[in-house]
Order: sequence, then structure tokens, then C-alpha cells
Amino acid sequence: QLENLPNEILLKILDYMNPKIKELLLLGQVSRRIRSIAYDQSLWQNVNLFPRRIVPAGLLQLILENGCKRINTRSQIVGTLTLNQESQLEFLNSWNTDPRVLTVLLASCHSLEQLHLRNVILNHEVISSICYQNGQTLKVLKLAHCKNVSDNTMDNVWIRLIIDNCVELSVLDLIDTKLSEESIEYMANNLTPTISKLWLTSGIKSRDKCMQMIKILENRCNNLTELKLSMFRWNIGPFTGISYGLGSQSYQEEQNDSKRLEDLISTFRRYE
Repeated sequence: QLENLPNEILLKILDYMNPKIKELLLLGQVSRRIRSIAYDQSLWQNVNLFPRRIVPAGLLQLILENGCKRINTRSQIVGTLTLNQESQLEFLNSWNTDPRVLTVLLASCHSLEQLHLRNVILNHEVISSICYQNGQTLKVLKLAHCKNVSDNTMDNVWIRLIIDNCVELSVLDLIDTKLSEESIEYMANNLTPTISKLWLTSGIKSRDKCMQMIKILENRCNNLTELKLSMFRWNIGPFTGISYGLGSQSYQEEQNDSKRLEDLISTFRRYE
């Protein structure tokens, strides 16, 4: 009988079957013993909730409490998310997430290594969670197409907090995220030297000023290999050792990067 096998063997069988999240939830209704096996943390490490259109907040809570380390969601999360313990998330890719849900989710994170947010509102709580709770561990931070709660390019205190606190970044993506010229200048002078890829929408109107910022980055950041400046019309290079994305080339590089991310997420356990 299947139930006569040790838990370790049942877990191996279950892992080999590669069940989806919905199937793990159904298995949890068989018996208490099968539930304990189906809810083993090793089966909940990588979860992909896309393309499920609506995700109950309770399901997201269950996934996190089962020790999930990497999660991808572009779904509408309905209900109130309540997390009573620190999550183990190291990777989070989230699109169009309700700011209230995202605030609670990020508040539970203390060891993020990769954070991809797209089309979300960067309120004070979100910025604080990024900077003060995960600043020492974050290596990849992508905030493409995000908006600050004030949506004011002259009020970029938030980006200064990120630059000052996220000291281990290797990738920073700020494409189509509004930044003032003063903020870009501050970034050039203070961004962590560990950075290897920097993508942003240029807020600098003067070509000479922009060239000055590029030179500062080139001299300070020895690991910088790729600088992508969206909506930048001047010829800026090439400079030794650094590739520059301009126009359609920049768009193609962004598409390639998105493809690599999708390939990674395709290995995650789907809901159904």
C-alpha cells in the first residue's frame, strides 16, 4: 500500500510527479499525513501564479508560509493579505500589484536578492522595505515603469535612499521611471561601484552634462559593462569596455532580458 511507504519515499515520489500548486492543495485534503508531505517546504520553493487572473490573498499567504523563496505574480490579488511571520523570499517578480498588498508583502521580506517590480506605485512603505530591510542583500533591482507616490520628478528622495542603502547591486533598471537631473547626478556620484548594468530614462537635457555623468560612472564603477539610456538621442560612444543601448538596439536588449527572465520563471511550479 502507498500509505505503508515512509514519508521520505512518498516525498520523493511526489517531487518526481512534479505536481502543480492546485494539485498539492488537493492532496492536502486526503489525510493529515499526506497533507504534511504535500506541504513540505521543498515542494513550494518556486511558484508561478501567472497566468491565473485572480489570486486570493489567503493563497498567497499559504504559499509564503510554506517557505516559498521565489515567486512570480502578475495576477490581481483580492482580499487582505496578512503575514504573521518573516517570509523567506529571495526572488520576487510582481506586475501591477495593489500597493496595499505589495506593502504587506515587502514588509515581510528581509533577504531579497532579486526584486522586479513593474507598473507599481512606490509609496513610502515600499521604499523603506527595499532600502532598510533588503538593502544589504539585493543584487538585482528592477523598477521599470514604476511611479513614485508623488509622481514628481523634482522630488526624488526615494531614489537617493535606494542608492545610499542598496550597496550590493549589480543590476539597476529604472527604465521609464521618472528621475530629475539632480537625481541622476547624485546617482553618478554615489551609486555602488559593484554595479554592472544600469538602465534608466535620461532626465538630462544637456548633451555635455550627460557626457559628464557618463564619465563619472565610467571612472567610479569599474564593473560597469552595460549602460542603457532610453529616449537618448545623442551619439555617446563607444567608450572602452562598456556597451551602450540606444534606440531600437536598447529596445531589443530589453526584450532579450525579458526573455531570459521568462525562461527562468518557466521552471517555477505553476498553480494549475
